[in-house]
Amino acid sequence: DLEEFQEALDLGRRLEREGQRSRAIDAYEIVASIYRGDLFEDDPYAEWCWEDRETLREQYLDVLSRLAELSLDVKLPEKSAALYRRALKLDPLRERSHLGLMRSLWLAQQPAEALRCYQACREVLEQELGIGPGPEVERLVRDIQESART
Repeated sequence: DLEEFQEALDLGRRLEREGQRSRAIDAYEIVASIYRGDLFEDDPYAEWCWEDRETLREQYLDVLSRLAELSLDVKLPEKSAALYRRALKLDPLRERSHLGLMRSLWLAQQPAEALRCYQACREVLEQELGIGPGPEVERLVRDIQESART
């Protein structure tokens, strides 16, 4: 499975660089379907595989992000939102995923849900890291609020 994961990932990246979005999406979807959780997750404290576990997790999260962004590019905001939600389940502290989710929901004509996601983002960042969302998130929130008023 690891070899198939890496081959599909490499293919998706190559296809995306070549501008073949729909084929890149197909390759990335294969990657996302192969990932079944952390490497040796039955032994979460196994130090011998920690680096590989983290690398695979980061690659998977990157694939979800790329798939979500490509889905927005081809006007599929609901699919994009679902992908960002998957990423946030695995790592709720990724501000870029919160931003992407909010943008996807806004483009899917769900501004109220996008603003609820903003509140969730603020809460998790404050509770876990003692910080608030960055300026890009705050700008998006203002844009969403302004569009809701007009």
